[in-house]
Amino acid sequence: MCIARATALQPDVLLMDEPCSALDPISTLAIEELMSQLEATYTIVIVTHNMLRARRTSDSTGFFNLDGAGQPGRLVETEQTFSDPKDHATKRYMSGRHPRFCSWVAGTAAPHTRGCSDLRVRAGPPGE
Repeated sequence: MCIARATALQPDVLLMDEPCSALDPISTLAIEELMSQLEATYTIVIVTHNMLRARRTSDSTGFFNLDGAGQPGRLVETEQTFSDPKDHATKRYMSGRHPRFCSWVAGTAAPHTRGCSDLRVRAGPPGE
């Protein structure tokens, strides 16, 4: 329902916070397939703690890490997150020894917006 309401407004960008959280595998697949269909029209930015979903559903990803509770997040790495991470925190997360606070921002850009670099994402403590 949230996706239907958001697309009814015809935005340029759909922002999704954990769009498949607590869903069973069949429902997760349905949401991921819908996102794949919507990327022809919308730029989609998702926040997820599931690195496999980030890799599976995006054209590009960013790894955010919080230094501590109540402290602002920082973008750690974007380009080679999955293939050859350069940052120590990313390497730890990818090997299963995660930092305490982290999340993924992943996105696909609609064809008419590919190449735009003016989308800014801020990661903060939960509830902000």
